[in-house]
Amino acid sequence: MNDKSPHKEILFCFDLGGVLVQTHQSLEALCATHQLPILPELFAKTKVSRKILKSAYHRGEYDIRTYSKKLGGILENRYTSTQMLTLHKAEIIGAFNDAKTTHLFETLRQKGHTVAILSNTCEIHWQEIVTKYWFPRKTDHLFLSFDLSENKPRQTFYEIVENVTTHEPKNILFFDDSRDNVIAAEQRGWNAYQIVQGSPPLEQIDTVLKRHEIFI
Repeated sequence: MNDKSPHKEILFCFDLGGVLVQTHQSLEALCATHQLPILPELFAKTKVSRKILKSAYHRGEYDIRTYSKKLGGILENRYTSTQMLTLHKAEIIGAFNDAKTTHLFETLRQKGHTVAILSNTCEIHWQEIVTKYWFPRKTDHLFLSFDLSENKPRQTFYEIVENVTTHEPKNILFFDDSRDNVIAAEQRGWNAYQIVQGSPPLEQIDTVLKRHEIFI
């Protein structure tokens, strides 16, 4: 890829959680942080049903209170509704580095590229992010699951991105912490990269950019 074109030839798509924003990686971690009971057997038994519920919630099918109530039911009402709400609101730890992310977005756009956020998220978490941090204001497009009633890894979500931005799949660079989401993007022909735990996400992103001869 060549970043010297005067046209916005490359679309950079970034996930939020695990890529730009640090989140608690598990219900166990959340419970430990808030000194609530950790129930490994129950958590393991309900992992799939909790994932299905959260996916529907991220598509905007439930409001926060309905989601919390249903989640409490899945967890056999071992936690109060107030505790469920508290855990949900506390999932976000904070931006990995707001200043560096803001600089990255600004520089990519100055070089003539397009920047987008493509995330499975809910309105309550998005409002926290957009209120606290600068980097969301430096994007060209926001593709948020709750707003579009779609989510990754469903192909229709990626198709929306292509249709709105008019970028060809081969000219899209995508960063996500979920292997399933990366595979789904690759199936469409996107250049997709998984951000893994262990090293700062922005350093991993920088390595990929240099591989594509894009220097920040």
